[in-house]
Amino acid sequence: DSWVGALAPHDFRQFVLPTIERIFTELSDLKQPKIYYPGVASGELLPTLGKLKTDVIGLDWRVSITEGRRRVGSSYAVQGNLDPYVLTAPMDVIQSYAKQIIDEGIRQPGFIFNLGHGLFPEASLDKLRELTSYIHDYSAEAIAAAGEQKEARHV
Repeated sequence: DSWVGALAPHDFRQFVLPTIERIFTELSDLKQPKIYYPGVASGELLPTLGKLKTDVIGLDWRVSITEGRRRVGSSYAVQGNLDPYVLTAPMDVIQSYAKQIIDEGIRQPGFIFNLGHGLFPEASLDKLRELTSYIHDYSAEAIAAAGEQKEARHV
């Protein structure tokens, strides 16, 4: 539910979470990774998701990757969290935001780069293609560099 973050945590726990838990419990025997995106402005709801039978929790752009991980615990991978409106900026600005998110995300295993919500109609498909290419290239370089640093510490 994209707008479940508009609810207070108490109301989310009472009126929404039981249904979300039932859905993911019923899906738990499927091999496919299960991702739950609690929606925009849902940062205060993240600590309530600790027993959800899912693999990945999506984060919007209002909560950093580090803070999102702290709030959901270590049982989940996290996905996110580029502000979709950043896609209206020049490409160097978009890449700067993406780099920051990737650098933060790869500090721990279990990270998927994504938008923090859906696309705006103003989003350029050409920029999305360029961003996707940048994410693939930069994340491969950053992960390789992190592995080299880790290896050097063990020598």
